Amino acid sequence: MKIRVNISTNFVSLGNNSVPTEIDLDAENNTLLELLCRLNERLPHLKLTNNGEMGEDLKYVYLNGISHFNLPYGLKTRLNQNDLVHVEIFMEPLAGG
Repeated sequence: MKIRVNISTNFVSLGNNSVPTEIDLDAENNTLLELLCRLNERLPHLKLTNNGEMGEDLKYVYLNGISHFNLPYGLKTRLNQNDLVHVEIFMEPLAGG
């Protein structure tokens, strides 16, 4: 099952770690958390999850326009084929200027 992903970031990802627009999930592991884990596999330099919770580089997660904080199951909410997930990633600058 493919889930559409819209990602907003404050950085540019180059090379093999380009930001995906779809994530493929199987029928059993189809939660927001699993989607974030798969996204983190594609972008390993980010901390999107931490022990089943939001990681420090993850600012917001929306499912069909609704914040995951307002969903009854939060990041454990199951996804459906036509869902749109919007992820906002904010990575702290590594050096000042």
